[in-house]
Amino acid sequence: MNDLWKKMFLTPADYGSEGLNNPHTRKLMNCIEFEHGGQAYDSKYPDGIPTSVVITTKGSDRLPP
Repeated sequence: MNDLWKKMFLTPADYGSEGLNNPHTRKLMNCIEFEHGGQAYDSKYPDGIPTSVVITTKGSDRLPP
């Protein structure tokens, strides 16, 4: 499992111009709605970087975070 984690881990280079403009990355980004988490999230920084993900399927089933 440790080797898998190392392969999946993102580095600063993954957020560079080449990575962010990759056609596959852009296609995925076009499917995502990004939203600011508000004060509840901001107040926890810099102790952590709070995030959440909500997935809605084609059938509009909402999967909880």
